[in-house]
Amino acid sequence: MDQEIDTHLYNFGVYCIYSDFGRHYESEFSEEAIGKKRSNFVAALPKAQLVSEDDFLTTIWATLIEERETHIGEYRRNPFLQNVRILFTPEQFEKETGTLYYDCDWLEPISGKMDLEVKRWAGEHDPMAPLQIPEGWIEGPIILGHEGSGNGLRHFVQGQKLNAGRSIQVKFGGGWIVGRYEWSFEQGNPIQIHAGSDVINIHEGHLVRIRG
Repeated sequence: MDQEIDTHLYNFGVYCIYSDFGRHYESEFSEEAIGKKRSNFVAALPKAQLVSEDDFLTTIWATLIEERETHIGEYRRNPFLQNVRILFTPEQFEKETGTLYYDCDWLEPISGKMDLEVKRWAGEHDPMAPLQIPEGWIEGPIILGHEGSGNGLRHFVQGQKLNAGRSIQVKFGGGWIVGRYEWSFEQGNPIQIHAGSDVINIHEGHLVRIRG
């Protein structure tokens, strides 16, 4: 009533108490509907707009984006959130940032990353739940090493040797691609994963799973 208030908090508080206002006419801000003091205050605001919970929370997140102009141009950095994770649909993320990502169901902004970098999630997996390693599989980076005391080169996962044709799962984005391992045994050549009629090339250090 002293004309000093955080407008975002005010709108949030009114919305929490009168969440059905967004579905009614402006007359619902009348004195009869919300009381004299609230009605007078709403009338004194330059604009009173109640939005959905989705829009309110994601708009607040967007206001925390760090934007600066430098000698090499503009840059944007995600808000720093160490103990909170937030997911957007691609459409909601575009609405708040102007950036549209394709081929995913959910986007998770990475705390403090430049250029609004995100993790992309697709399919049925819950992106908030840790991925469970299927029983009987070993997970780790694929590493090139020597076999025994000889000079022969082999790929290993957590110390397990890979043989040609072995079943393998390869990490891509928020999911895994199942295929068959093949390699030319020449150092520097890509590792081939045959998945149906497709061939995917990966390199040493890629996260994979093999049967133990």
